[in-house]
Amino acid sequence: MTRLETALSAAIGWWIGRVARAPWLVVLAFCLMGAGSVYYASQNLGMNTDRAGMLSARLPFRLNYADYTRAFPQYVDTMLLVIEGDTPELARAAAGRLANRLARDDTLFKTVLRPGAAFFDRHAFLYLDLPELRQSADDLAQVQPFLGTLAQDQTLRGLLHMLTQALDAVDEGEKLDLSPLLKALDEGLDAQRAGRFHRLSWQGLMLGNTAPDAGARQFILAQPRLDYGNWLAAAPALNALEELKHTMALEGSHGVALRVTGAAAMEYDEMQSVARGAGVGAVLSFVAVMLVLLAGVRSSRMVAASVATLLVSLMITAGFAAVAVGHLNLISVAFAVMNIGLGADYAIHLCLRYRELNTRGANQTNVLRTAGSHVGASLALAAATTAVGFFAFVPTAYAGVSELGLIAGAGVFISLITSLSLLPALLTLFPSRASGDISSASSGSASSGSESFGRYTDAVAAFPRRHARAILCIALVLAAVAALSLPFASFDYNPLNLRDPDNESVAAFQDLVDSDATPPWSISILEPDAAAAARVAERLRELPGVSRAISLPDHVPEEQARKLAIIDDMRLIMGLTLMTGAQTDPPSYAEQRAVLEDFQAALARHLQSGATPRWPALSARLRANIKRLLGNLKAATPAAAGQSLAALDRSLLATLPDTLQLLDTALKAGPVSLKTLPPSLAVQWRTSDGAYRVEVFPEQDLSDSEALRSFVAQVSAVAPHATGLPVISLKAGEAVVAAFQQAFVTSLLVIAVLLLLLMRGPRDALLVLAPLLLGGALTGAVVVLTGHTFNFANIIALPLLLGIGVDNGIHMMHRLRSQPGSYATLLRTSTARAVFYSALTTIVSFGSLAFSTHPGTASLGLLLTVGVLLTLIVTLIVLPALLNLRQDAND
Repeated sequence: MTRLETALSAAIGWWIGRVARAPWLVVLAFCLMGAGSVYYASQNLGMNTDRAGMLSARLPFRLNYADYTRAFPQYVDTMLLVIEGDTPELARAAAGRLANRLARDDTLFKTVLRPGAAFFDRHAFLYLDLPELRQSADDLAQVQPFLGTLAQDQTLRGLLHMLTQALDAVDEGEKLDLSPLLKALDEGLDAQRAGRFHRLSWQGLMLGNTAPDAGARQFILAQPRLDYGNWLAAAPALNALEELKHTMALEGSHGVALRVTGAAAMEYDEMQSVARGAGVGAVLSFVAVMLVLLAGVRSSRMVAASVATLLVSLMITAGFAAVAVGHLNLISVAFAVMNIGLGADYAIHLCLRYRELNTRGANQTNVLRTAGSHVGASLALAAATTAVGFFAFVPTAYAGVSELGLIAGAGVFISLITSLSLLPALLTLFPSRASGDISSASSGSASSGSESFGRYTDAVAAFPRRHARAILCIALVLAAVAALSLPFASFDYNPLNLRDPDNESVAAFQDLVDSDATPPWSISILEPDAAAAARVAERLRELPGVSRAISLPDHVPEEQARKLAIIDDMRLIMGLTLMTGAQTDPPSYAEQRAVLEDFQAALARHLQSGATPRWPALSARLRANIKRLLGNLKAATPAAAGQSLAALDRSLLATLPDTLQLLDTALKAGPVSLKTLPPSLAVQWRTSDGAYRVEVFPEQDLSDSEALRSFVAQVSAVAPHATGLPVISLKAGEAVVAAFQQAFVTSLLVIAVLLLLLMRGPRDALLVLAPLLLGGALTGAVVVLTGHTFNFANIIALPLLLGIGVDNGIHMMHRLRSQPGSYATLLRTSTARAVFYSALTTIVSFGSLAFSTHPGTASLGLLLTVGVLLTLIVTLIVLPALLNLRQDAND
């Protein structure tokens, strides 16, 4: 051993001897530290869910975003309320009611915006293209003859009377297309028979798909009041919205559904997902580690002592996090799971060495001191290299992982100190029975490995020695395959893929991404004045990756003179229709039944007319539906029959009055200029000091990384200060990759230097590094060959694997050098057993993260699990093979 290792071994042995003399004092001291840490953490350890804050605020793209948010603070931490209705009328009415309700109470929301809603109702036709406007005019001309009658009697009686007259006119040779209205009536009858909520869209019937606001989706932009010091900053606002869903019938049962998305809502859902994942992961990790400890040390007392040590170390680490950082973030919240797996390693190595030395009649203090001196140096060195993997992230710009690195890195040393202090004290107070099955390592005899991994221990232990050359050849081939595959590794810049797709906010956002009409993946550019905004927008429209670029002047419709002329014609076509209004008394039940019978007779005449019926199948189906309805009415009580017809009246005509009113408003459109745009709209595009916002939309699907990179590059070439979700996602990803590269190189260099200082020479250092690098390369190759990608969460795994994986090699080399000549029996020693079970605790601990509902956490857990497993296999097979080849060469 080196002088440093000798000194460490002696110091740790001395320390454990001192602990064994006053075990109750040590236990009391650690209990007080643990309790104090838990209390301090409960009072001072907060939760920061601000995803933007996970990267350094000094990065250029974050500075650009800060400038943008200062100019347009209403777009920061927003919720987008998506109101989806079976018809446009239902969605529009619900959005109006909800916006008014939210605006009345400013305790939950700072702003509630439906920019220019009334303005667009009035001038909607001006925002149609000329062909669309002409089509709307033609559609209105088709329905105008019916609307006159219907406008005067907006009831089931008026509708069926109008249809009866229209069918008779068709039979007499009139060229009327009644199929849309007949089909709508048939659908209403089907819905009533099935007991399903239904509302006929008169907007769709009058204006077709070219109608202004033809889609049944409305938006409200709301800015909740958030407190990032709380675990769930948006909980009050979202709870209120959830309550309004039920009180305002916006849960979908009445034709309208409210879904909430946007940054604030997605962060809320993500925090819940992370919290659930962390909680479940910690419990699973703890249970799995206990089982592995029990299988490894085979002593309930040692397991209990190890578990108590783990708990206390976690408490102290939480207290350190409260002091050093003050909060946890979406990544550092995983420190508990990581420290459970890593902290158990030290307990396993000490317990197994203690058990190996604990022969019958042995002095417990001497056994503990000797066990500590034998494994203490390698544990300290392994802790240092593990901590390097975490601390390497501290100086990077990835603040979220930097905080994890600081907390978990310190937690490694806390676990080490606790394992070398509290654990020996507990084992002194509650000693394990002498095992009598493993003799002292100092004998160096083969009997020291009589405990086995299983039934075929000897064959397994001898495998690397017997097949060393074949193993080396296979390792070289695997290394070559890994080297060839690593250049194809890719990074997923889409943060949406790190969120739980089952969350409402994520599902709603993804629907908007998939929508051509309302894509949320847009870039915003801040320009000093209108002229600059116009120039930039014009240049951006010429780019192949841009579908459109919009600024405030683009809200002034083009070709207004021609459009206003068409609107005037539409107003003339409608004549007095929209001014008449309902002028009749509500119909009686007898009148409604009579008009149903008249319409049924008209359908029969149409089907039996001498000329070929124009809509035979539809007319026959509709006649059968009405006949069935009349039969049901006859069989029902008068009250039930009246309620049935009233429900049918609402189903078919409830939206008609609002639609006629909206049409009347839209036909009164006038000229629009920049000055006449409403202030509620202008403030979304122009600041008080005259700066203008330009919004740029992509031509391609930005879920593809290359399309995202191309879009951002093209726009940034025109406007280097551009910001928005595509820019932030790409630049944040690049910053994370840079942080990973920095941390990886730092870890590798520091670990290499430590190994050179601690090992006897470069050859020993290379022997430890070679399996480690092979395990890391194979881990990366698995990611590539299985079609997975690196992302914001799992990319931190590789630097961590360097620190974690090198521990195995250090323990093996330390055992070999402390017991010369044990090449043949190395895999049958307690050290190899400890390496195996230590890695197993790390695997099950990290593996518990893979069960998280948060995709980012799950991907990190999965990659760490695969990495530790591959590193373990390489360490237990390739390293012994290399050692045997070196021994053969020396011989």
